[in-house]
Amino acid sequence: MKRAVFLMMGFFIAISTLTLWAGGSKEIQKTGPVKINYWTLFTGGDKDYMDAMVEKFAQENKDIQVDQLVAKWENFYDFLTTAIAGGNAPDVAVIHMTYVPVLASKGALFPIDDDIKRMNIPGDDFLDVPWQRTFFQGKQYAVPLDVHPLILFYNTKVLREAGLIGTDGKFAPPTTPEGWLKAFETIKTKTKAVPYNFAANSTGLYREWFGLLHQFGGTLLSADNKRAAFNSLEGVAALQLLVDFVYKYGYSKENLTVQQTFTMFKNNESATEGYGVWRTGAYEKENIEFGTTFYPTFGKQPAFWANSHVFALPQQRKKDTQKVDASMKFINWMTNNTIMWTKAGHVPSRKSVIKSKEYQALNNRPFAKDISMLSYVKYAPAITSLDEVEKFVIEAVQAAVIAKKDVKQALDDAAQKVNNVLK
Repeated sequence: MKRAVFLMMGFFIAISTLTLWAGGSKEIQKTGPVKINYWTLFTGGDKDYMDAMVEKFAQENKDIQVDQLVAKWENFYDFLTTAIAGGNAPDVAVIHMTYVPVLASKGALFPIDDDIKRMNIPGDDFLDVPWQRTFFQGKQYAVPLDVHPLILFYNTKVLREAGLIGTDGKFAPPTTPEGWLKAFETIKTKTKAVPYNFAANSTGLYREWFGLLHQFGGTLLSADNKRAAFNSLEGVAALQLLVDFVYKYGYSKENLTVQQTFTMFKNNESATEGYGVWRTGAYEKENIEFGTTFYPTFGKQPAFWANSHVFALPQQRKKDTQKVDASMKFINWMTNNTIMWTKAGHVPSRKSVIKSKEYQALNNRPFAKDISMLSYVKYAPAITSLDEVEKFVIEAVQAAVIAKKDVKQALDDAAQKVNNVLK
């Protein structure tokens, strides 16, 4: 594997080039391997697991050469759309499921219905909702890799100090909002750790609020996706709770970054935190004494934010059938081997992997123990302007939690901007 780091178009990009030579099944090209460019946005704790999957693919397939490029996800979509416009798009890319309508509406992706059929990728083996959300205006543009919900991480050492670990050595998560608040108060009283941490200075704050919005019975947009609905009583209650965690109860620290929350948890300075499942593998590598459970229900009903990574084929100036077939073969292999991806913490997209004994035996993967809880997952609406909508909402929730802007005013201001976008 060759690695290089360089500055391109203002973005810090890491390239991993993997040449795949090992024995595979049916060869696509007899004269030599077909080269495909593969772009991903995994720069965090899950990057190593994606690299391992690609390396495993290398051991099993010699008819395809994959050059992998990894870009910071914060700039990934600008980078990708610029490359597509310039005729320099990759053959296959990982994107977020919620961005399928955004990109497909701009003609940035190839529809792959016929390719899925030709390569015998079994649609009925994929989780229903992620599979359905890869369609836009009747055509399919992607294949799901995973589901990555928000969950709760708890530091076992801190909880033991607070007296919240039972005689069986386990933590029994509270089942009511009052129970959680009582647990946080106990942690605050009996330890020096922060009871509940979240990264307000990141998109993670929006994800937490989004889940709470649905817990209280609200939605981001109206049923027809034509107007903002988040500045409702439910939206205000959800955001006020996070504000109160910081300024009223003292259960959370203000204006933390993602890295700060990671370091605090690692150093036993925080007891619990809401974060995406993809942090699981990173904590395991640090040998932290921790556990996971489903995101707490602070509202009227369980609900938690989630998204899915999906494989898509970006638009090319000229479609190369050999590269398309190689890309689809790669996609099918990757999704069929997502047991490797679960090591990062993600929920696999394929039912056959979910049902496997290997997946169900995993620790610190709450959905492996109860996959039915995926029914409480809430995705952002399937709209073509989601990138603009989320930008304004993220600014609003951060203004309330970090800058102490009035919660109702922050959401009302954002709703006005969102309504202008949706006109």
